[in-house]
Formats: sequence, structure tokens, C-alpha cells
Amino acid sequence: METAVWQPDGSTTLVVRRIRAEIETWDLLSVADKEAAVGRWMRSGAPLTGTAEHDEAPDSFGRPDSRLVFVSYQADITRQYLPIQRRLAEKDLLNEWTTPIGSAIFAIPPGCSEGGWIGERVLG
Repeated sequence: METAVWQPDGSTTLVVRRIRAEIETWDLLSVADKEAAVGRWMRSGAPLTGTAEHDEAPDSFGRPDSRLVFVSYQADITRQYLPIQRRLAEKDLLNEWTTPIGSAIFAIPPGCSEGGWIGERVLG
């Protein structure tokens, strides 16, 4: 975690993405196709190798309003996050049923010593 998340100065970067699940087209798939795309059993919500978890959330119009918030901390966005994101954009089976609706990248400065202030080591 030291080298994957933290830069030598104690700072890090954060990527946040909001993703809408396109349930209307997802619902047209067979159960087997859904299970293959997600890697979970529909009957229990469990991973294909495991045990439990499922919950449904309809919106105010009675439609499912399923969304995800993806959060990723890393020391180097270019070296760590972007290659994985490119592979997901090309090959992730869920791309057909999801739409990114917002993204942001944050620079997180290192902490400060007692009496100091956040960002002091970068800006001060």
C-alpha cells in the first residue's frame, strides 16, 4: 500500500466516478447472461463461487435506479489507473449496461504536523 497509494511526499490522488446502471436493457437479458456478465448468481446475489447478497432499489417512478460510485486512490494515475480504465473500456462486459455520468480527480495533499496546515508541505 505504501507505494501503490502514497507518493514519496505523503500525498495521493483520488478518482471518483458516478455510474448509472441501464436496468431497462439489462432486464432484457436471460438469467444466464446476467450471471456471466456480473459473476454472481441471480437467485442469491452471491458470487459464482460463494454465498450471499442482493438488494433492489426502484426510483420514484417505480423503475430501478441502480448506480455505482467507483472510488480509487493511487500514487500515480497515469501508471496505475489509466491502463486499467483503458482495458475496462475495451473489454468489460458491463459496458453495455452502464453509463458513466460524472467523474472527478482529486489531488490529496500530505498531512501536516501539529500546528501546521493541510497542504503546507506542497504550498508553504
